Amino acid sequence: NTYFTKQLDFCIGKSDTKEVIKYLDILKSIQDKKV
Repeated sequence: NTYFTKQLDFCIGKSDTKEVIKYLDILKSIQDKKV
């Protein structure tokens, strides 16, 4: 998904590692609910 990839690049560029990990956890939970 291009949108999420762009958002992830933005998070990595702008935020520290904790924010990126938190974002990845949110993404994972969203995908788990879809499946």
